Amino acid sequence: MEFFNIGLGELVLIGALLLIILGPDELVHLARDCGRMLNRWYQSENYQLLRRLTDELRSLPWQLAREAQLEEEPPPATPPPAPSSPETTDAPPHPPASSPST
Repeated sequence: MEFFNIGLGELVLIGALLLIILGPDELVHLARDCGRMLNRWYQSENYQLLRRLTDELRSLPWQLAREAQLEEEPPPATPPPAPSSPETTDAPPHPPASSPST
């Protein structure tokens, strides 16, 4: 599992260093303050606006594709090509060539 290109072992090392440097009491206060800050950010109007814009931008390609398919008319159906042999055509046979009268 990686988070911001930091592995689990590295996260444990950072946590242990913070525990040693700040101590258990300060680490609890720091975590609580970070949680409160994130909570305020998630409930702010700026975050809600950012979230709506992100959702709209993510759905934009699908909306455009859907609209393009609704406006586009299907091409007209073309009849199958007529057979080329004279036995199967519906056209009358050609009249025989007449010879010139003399």
